[in-house]
Amino acid sequence: MKLGFRPFVRRRTRPRSLRIPPSQAAAVCYRRSQFSIEFLLVNTSSGKWTFPKGRIAPGLSGPETAAREALEEAGVRGRIVNACLAHYVDLKRALGHDNASREIVIAAHLLEVRSLCRPEESGRNPTWFSPRETKYWLADRRALKYSRELTRIVDLALQQIKGSHKTRPASSRRAQSRLTARRS
Repeated sequence: MKLGFRPFVRRRTRPRSLRIPPSQAAAVCYRRSQFSIEFLLVNTSSGKWTFPKGRIAPGLSGPETAAREALEEAGVRGRIVNACLAHYVDLKRALGHDNASREIVIAAHLLEVRSLCRPEESGRNPTWFSPRETKYWLADRRALKYSRELTRIVDLALQQIKGSHKTRPASSRRAQSRLTARRS
């Protein structure tokens, strides 16, 4: 009897925590100028910096939830990308007196900020940061596992933003360069 040899092939599987559907949606808010990209972060109730995010409400999609949270927490409106940039895991303090925490899965969506207004929620302190500062503040007071997740999201966002800038039609790039030349 001949036994067949099957080489061991490692399959890429998602970590167990990412197999469950996301319970929250985050808006990775950004703006770009001619020479830089900045990300908008807000404070949590515990004082950490984070992307505007919230629980996915029944009847709303992930992108709709992310856009709503960006408006409520950061006071921004803009163009949201419907496709999910990535999922990440973060730690959420549970409500109650026992200071318990649990992991949650968050769907991140890119939102290019087009306009600013007063945030509906007070105490969020929306602030713009360079990519390097964004990574620093997202890692502050977080366990390494979660800070790595957020750094990965910033890196993916930068790739997506820079990639979309390159694929803009030549006519809009020319119009943008003419507009910049007039301002000078």
